[in-house]
Amino acid sequence: MTQPATQTAPAPFLQGSIIWQKKGPLPVWGWMALVLGVALIWAWLRRRNAPTDTTGGMVDELPGDQTAGPIFIVPSAAAPAVNVVLPTPVTPPTTPPVTPPTTPPPVPPGGGRDTPPGNPVPTSPGTKIPVDSYPAWNSTISGIFAHFKRQNRTTATRWEDVWNHPMNADLRKLRSKPNLIRKGDQVFVPGLQAK
Repeated sequence: MTQPATQTAPAPFLQGSIIWQKKGPLPVWGWMALVLGVALIWAWLRRRNAPTDTTGGMVDELPGDQTAGPIFIVPSAAAPAVNVVLPTPVTPPTTPPVTPPTTPPPVPPGGGRDTPPGNPVPTSPGTKIPVDSYPAWNSTISGIFAHFKRQNRTTATRWEDVWNHPMNADLRKLRSKPNLIRKGDQVFVPGLQAK
C-alpha cells in the first residue's frame, strides 16, 4: 500500500500571516522586496545625477529661494557720544617784509660799463644792470629777471617786481613800457647777490 505524501506545515508563527498570502503572481513579501528594490535604485540614480558644489558636497534641492534673509541688529540702548578732538593747525610766524633801500646804491664810474655785461658784480642789496643787446638775456626786463632768478641771485619773484621797484622809477618815467627799454638804460635788480 502506498503511503500518503506527508505535507510539511509552515511554522506556527507564520501560519495565517499576510506576508505569505499570494497577491497576484507574487506573495506580499515579494511585492515588498520589489518596491524596496525600485526605491533604492531610484535614490541611487537621483544621487548620482544631482549637482554638487565646489567642495564636493551635494547641493540642497529644497524648493524655493534658499538665500538668507536680512539680519536686523537693533541696539538695546543708545550708543554713547564720542568726542573727537582734532589737532589745532599751527601757523608759522611770518617774517617781516624786506624793505628796499631808500637811497640808490652807488653806481661804478662809467655807468657800470667797467664790468662785463654778461657778469655784473653786485655791490649792494641790489644792483643796477646795464641793458645791452649782447647777451640776449640782457636786453629785456624779463630776460634780466629770468637770468638772475635761475641762478638764485635775486629776491624778486616776478619780472614785474623788477620793473615796479622804486629804484626803477626814473626808468619807468623814461620808458613808459617795459618792452621799450634800450641799450644803455640801467635796470635795478632787487636783492641781487654775488655768486
